[in-house]
Amino acid sequence: CLKVIEYMELHINEKLSMETLSRSLSFSKSYISRRFAATYGCSIIDYFNQMKLSEAKRLIRDTNKNFFEISDMLMFSNSHYFSTLFKKHTGLTPTQYKKVCATSEEESIDEESSKEKPKRARAKSSAKSEKERAKKSVNDKENK
Repeated sequence: CLKVIEYMELHINEKLSMETLSRSLSFSKSYISRRFAATYGCSIIDYFNQMKLSEAKRLIRDTNKNFFEISDMLMFSNSHYFSTLFKKHTGLTPTQYKKVCATSEEESIDEESSKEKPKRARAKSSAKSEKERAKKSVNDKENK
């Protein structure tokens, strides 16, 4: 099963084919599928989609690529499917996730400068708690 995961990591920017996977690992498709499901409690495709979504989250946070580019880069069938799957697994659309991440970065910067500007920090405290709840929601859903 670790070889399956290694294969998926190496081919994260490609479409996954059970035929290619089974040939690459020299096992039958049904054997690989059964063993993987028994070990990880989900199908290979579900696991691969989770890997792709984790990579998508990283790309959203760390790059300026738009969602169409990310969807294409990770070989989702189309951007609508990508957005739907993203929301199903995170509870947020890619746009909402980007805003939460951007807000979190701004808050980190604000927290550092709040020592110099205490009035500004107090004014932001109610907005900050709302943003923290949204961020916690994202983290909770990622950990499930």
